[in-house]
Amino acid sequence: MPAMMMRKFLLSAATALALAGCSGTALQKPADPTAPAATSSLPPEVMYQVLVAELLAQRGDYDGAYKLLEPLVRRLRDPELAQWLFTLSMQTYDLKKIEAASLLWHDIEPKNPTPLRAAWLLALRQGNLAEALNLFDQYQQVTPESLDDDLLLAGERVAGAIRSKAAETFVEALLKRYGTHWGAHVAAGQILAARQQWDRSLAALRRALELDAPPQRVHPLLVRTYLAAGRHREGLEALADYVRAHPEDWQTQAEYARLEVATGQFREAEARFLAVLKQKPNADVARLALGLLRLERGDYAEAEQDLKAVLDNPITAQTAAYYLGQLYEKQGKVDEAIKYYAQVQHPKYQFDAQLRMVRLLYPRIGLKKALALLDKFHPKDLAQQIELLLTRAQLYQAAGDRAGALATASKVETLAADDVQTLLTLSALYYDLKAYDRYEALLRKVLTLAPDNPEALNALGYFYVEQNRNLDEAKQLLEKALKRSPDSYYILDSVGWLYYRLGDLDKAADYLRRALALQADEEVLAHLLEVEAARGDRQAVEQLLRKYDKLIAGSEMLGKLVKRLRQKP
Repeated sequence: MPAMMMRKFLLSAATALALAGCSGTALQKPADPTAPAATSSLPPEVMYQVLVAELLAQRGDYDGAYKLLEPLVRRLRDPELAQWLFTLSMQTYDLKKIEAASLLWHDIEPKNPTPLRAAWLLALRQGNLAEALNLFDQYQQVTPESLDDDLLLAGERVAGAIRSKAAETFVEALLKRYGTHWGAHVAAGQILAARQQWDRSLAALRRALELDAPPQRVHPLLVRTYLAAGRHREGLEALADYVRAHPEDWQTQAEYARLEVATGQFREAEARFLAVLKQKPNADVARLALGLLRLERGDYAEAEQDLKAVLDNPITAQTAAYYLGQLYEKQGKVDEAIKYYAQVQHPKYQFDAQLRMVRLLYPRIGLKKALALLDKFHPKDLAQQIELLLTRAQLYQAAGDRAGALATASKVETLAADDVQTLLTLSALYYDLKAYDRYEALLRKVLTLAPDNPEALNALGYFYVEQNRNLDEAKQLLEKALKRSPDSYYILDSVGWLYYRLGDLDKAADYLRRALALQADEEVLAHLLEVEAARGDRQAVEQLLRKYDKLIAGSEMLGKLVKRLRQKP
């Protein structure tokens, strides 16, 4: 499959990450199995039981350690042991034990806010709104933070931990009780966004600003909500005046750059990320996003530098390692790619990283051994099951087993019935297999699910241009794609090639030059050379050959094209 055709429908790594949030998450560490140092002063018979509990925890038997330690804590009422009991309870994943441990710790140490924070959140998770509010009130009385800050943190925790209808009920109770405080509205905005109540979330965040909430605390959340809602252009317009007037608000600037990435405004996004890093050199999440953007644009040297710069930050390390693997994979540096994929342990990326390692090893070990490696994978959910099947289909395709690839791809299509991104990836496989009927039908299906998806619009439009049929429909599809993503060089290239097919060579050259200015890509250059040759503009052809001589020297396809063009009379 031609490289340009591959780009016609695959969502870029940078765009995908921008839509997802581009926020690396540190891996959760297991509970420390070591007993608090202060236990060394306990009576010998008690110390023995504590050491047994410690041994059980070290072996991973957190439930046994909890059962042994809990009566000791109740009897001794030692704050450090109470804290350790709570830590152990978290590792049992038993809500009753977590609740009991947090309340016991609070009873022993009533002025410590940590157990109350856990207790009120747990009560809400269990659907006990009245108790959750009562515990939250107690928590607010002992924490040194302001009420607004407490409310904001409450919103973060509920948004991340509570997926039930109880979250929305909690919002209503917060607003009723604390509605005059901006923090309640920020909390509501975060919780409602997690519930995908986009309009209510945005309204709550705007209300927080009306109540004089610090703009630098609210505007980043507004951007993230527009991103999560897929309302990228609306977000750009809504926040344009603020970001223009407040270049010092680097967090909002960085988030706004992600909106620019999501709408294909890559040059603007890169400039904004660079401005953020000039102002805040240690803004590693922004540097990570910049690295991913450069990776998408093929600026591998700069992307490598950016990604390696954030490997020491636990917040960004796992994401950086995963995309460094992709960077080296794109460059054909298999050993380096495997080295970084092997470092990935975060659950968000680990399964895919391991699948990628199998695909990279396939040319060395063959199909039989590669499939045997896949047989050892144990997918945890439907998404991983789909990934595994898709990888199996790709291996069959690489080995020339078209029947095996198509049969496995059909299973993927059934399981991923409404997963737009997976269906787009699957369509690439159909194209490689020359299953063009399936390819076209699948893209049409994607467009029924996501009518404004620029990748799908562009893929189907370019396919028709490539086939030199349905050009009127292709024009409608590509114009819609370009409207959604006006600075995507590959969409501009598609439009340019469409006008070449339509015989409007001047328009074709204009779009292709715009595409080439955004990205020095060999397929775009090939199209522009064809167009200028068709226009009879020999001078333009020679100028392009001189300007992009290094790109041509490294491309067998361009070398053949140049030879053919120079043989023409």
